[in-house]
Amino acid sequence: SAHVTPSPEHCGANSQLTIDNNGDSIFCLYGGHACPTYSVCTNGFCCDVERVPNENHCGSGRVLSIDNNGDYIYCLYGGQACPSGSECLDAFCCEDAPSTITPILPTLQEIVDTVDDFSYFSFLLSLTNIDVLSNEAFQSTGLIPTNHAFSILDTNYLVLLLNDASERFRFIAQHIIAGVGVHLQGNVLDTPYANANVEYVYFNGNPDAGYLVNTSPIVYLNLPARNGYVQGISHVISFPQSSSSSTSGSLLTTATPSTTSTTTTTSTTS
Repeated sequence: SAHVTPSPEHCGANSQLTIDNNGDSIFCLYGGHACPTYSVCTNGFCCDVERVPNENHCGSGRVLSIDNNGDYIYCLYGGQACPSGSECLDAFCCEDAPSTITPILPTLQEIVDTVDDFSYFSFLLSLTNIDVLSNEAFQSTGLIPTNHAFSILDTNYLVLLLNDASERFRFIAQHIIAGVGVHLQGNVLDTPYANANVEYVYFNGNPDAGYLVNTSPIVYLNLPARNGYVQGISHVISFPQSSSSSTSGSLLTTATPSTTSTTTTTSTTS
């Protein structure tokens, strides 16, 4: 028997009736036909499915799944099964949108304590009362020697660092730039910063050749922290020790340098 001819609006505003090779609409209930690919049986007749869904197809908080070719995944008749974590929604696979939560950066202290290659410096720091690297009231820079840097130090000096609190304090302070987060990029030529012992360290280098602090290569460049940057160095910073060098001459024992708290991107052109 003849089937009722559906109205042009049968499939709704976002679709249309699927037409067979004779130009007729396709009846898909009992005694009818299976709807072709990219078509779905709707109230007795095949309706086209939009093959290119719009960006809001999956609704709030969800996105269209894509296959290995970067294409949307059609999941009705003749299509594919949706991958794990995805479901078929109005003919296309949808999944939860990825989290847009910005990860929280660690502090300088947390970087020093968690990077395996900084474990010796971390141990020395744990023997002092220096808290600049954990202080989030201002930006600072940690010039952190790697474990290799300690392995090539004179054994007698290593023993001194372990047993002499004053020398240990001086050593750690000369590897901290308090009040400035130094971020290196571009060409840098003899750019000075005062460390916490009020001794100047000089940055040099470029992206191709790498960067130096004084004569020490930076092997961990611009590790970002909430309160500044770590520059991991392959050799310790060395200065001649004057008779006046002591903890009393260190910025670490004075007021918090909040008046000079900045993050500096160091880049100079030749």
